[in-house]
Amino acid sequence: MNISISLKDILKFFNKLSFKLAFFTGIIIYKFFLLDKSSKIADISINIMLTISIIFLVDDIIERIIKLIKKKYILKKYIRGIKELSEPQIEILVSNYFEIKNNKVIINPTAYFSIEEGEYQILSLKAIIFRASSVQTSFSFPFTLEEWAYKELDKAIQNEQITYVKKKGENIVYWYGKEVKFKDKKTINYLYY
Repeated sequence: MNISISLKDILKFFNKLSFKLAFFTGIIIYKFFLLDKSSKIADISINIMLTISIIFLVDDIIERIIKLIKKKYILKKYIRGIKELSEPQIEILVSNYFEIKNNKVIINPTAYFSIEEGEYQILSLKAIIFRASSVQTSFSFPFTLEEWAYKELDKAIQNEQITYVKKKGENIVYWYGKEVKFKDKKTINYLYY
């Protein structure tokens, strides 16, 4: 049996929250219940280890808080981006991901794009959609809405920030206060993207 442990694996283990908590708990138990109080060297070394374990935990907590703040900031940036999509981008999104039934908008989380058309790239670059599979179906690849985008669009539809109306043969979507007119999905021309 060949077992190889690298320094990278050891550092990964020390970086786990479960290890940090176990280390802290072990030091606390040893310090208050098992430590021979007469030994100054043991007391000093345990205090040093306790300090190190506290630093590990505080570092982990701060790192998690920073990640959470960054995630919220990035999410706000993405949501702002989805609200500020251009008319052609809205047209692509609506015509491929929205189904209109009885003037009600229903989100279909997956659409199929041909790689040659390139229309998917705009939404993919804005982190609104991602390629769900590398398996193609009749020269098209499935692209799925990102979870945050699906939730944001669904919330906007429920709050009527995104609505659909058909007037005089025209499809009109009100997108966060912006009026966007477009043709049916089959007649949309993507050549200007």
